[in-house]
Amino acid sequence: MTRSQKSRLAVWLTVAVAGALIGYFYTALSYPLAGPEAAPALRGMRAGFMIAAASGGFEIFAMRGRAGRWLKALPLGISLAMRMTIHAVMIFALLQLNVRFISYPGHDIGDFYRLSDLLQDVAFSLLAMGSVLFVIQMRQLVGPRTFRSLLTGRYHRPHREERIFVIFDIVGSTAIAEKLGDEGFHAFVSQVFFDIDAPVVDDGGEVMSFVGDALIADWPLRTPERNAGAVSAVFCCMEVLEARAPEYMQRFGVTPRLRAVLHGGPVVAGETGDSRRQITYLGDVLNVASRIETVAKKTGAAVSISDSLLERCKLPEGVAAQRLGRYDLKGVSEPVAVSELSAGAKDMPKVAIAAGDHPAS
Repeated sequence: MTRSQKSRLAVWLTVAVAGALIGYFYTALSYPLAGPEAAPALRGMRAGFMIAAASGGFEIFAMRGRAGRWLKALPLGISLAMRMTIHAVMIFALLQLNVRFISYPGHDIGDFYRLSDLLQDVAFSLLAMGSVLFVIQMRQLVGPRTFRSLLTGRYHRPHREERIFVIFDIVGSTAIAEKLGDEGFHAFVSQVFFDIDAPVVDDGGEVMSFVGDALIADWPLRTPERNAGAVSAVFCCMEVLEARAPEYMQRFGVTPRLRAVLHGGPVVAGETGDSRRQITYLGDVLNVASRIETVAKKTGAAVSISDSLLERCKLPEGVAAQRLGRYDLKGVSEPVAVSELSAGAKDMPKVAIAAGDHPAS
């Protein structure tokens, strides 16, 4: 099981347990504990668990599959309405099923589960699940690690640490955009970023931000063995897109290719903003990474890495490094040594560096 699958499973189990607890206390507080209309709290716990497991499973697993891609392709209002309808139907069915667990042959279920109670339970369940799913969406919006950090206050004050940043961008994006048009290109980029998300997470990284047709991911900078996860993720992302090339060709008429740049070093991280809070990293690391990207474009290197980071990485099996040289980068005081990484490929001739960012003498 991959890291991303384990993460989704852990979230699903958390949601199911939370649903059981919510169901228990809701039933205990909303219904009498004795008499002909009694509704034991354990019955509410069971209902809460089933509803949370079903609704959470739909959002966490099904929405990442074919059904989810179809729903996301619809206009936002229609998509939300259909998702809420699906949740409402599941909740209604599971509440009825839960009550039938304690019924017996020949007994009318309406005798102890009145329509008014059923509607009340459906409404509460929708509200409770909506709140839980809102938290899940917020977690996905800012990233699991950032979400935890905001909750725990880790970055409430500026914090110095070391991180690896990887910039992925789509090769030939300008020509692809001209061919597909704005809406088509947006769908194309969205699909690419969706497909490479899992490999990044599986190798210990987290998607930090999107900038146009570029995705920026980050990893903690630790031991050489653990730092290799960033390198592994880059090649896994490329393999995923290569494997899905026929699907892209069928849907868009073009196939994606990635260019990746890796660099790491010290940064100062902290919360910024008011109406929208986020973790911001300050330092020269991202600036240097973006400047290395210009070198990569001019050399034709698919995967470029600064030598300072390369020295702190144990390359995965089958990955080789080739020195490209030292370059004077705009806005960077000292020349930066850069290498190209390749997986199972022979050395390829390099394109001469154009004026601007050029090899240091």
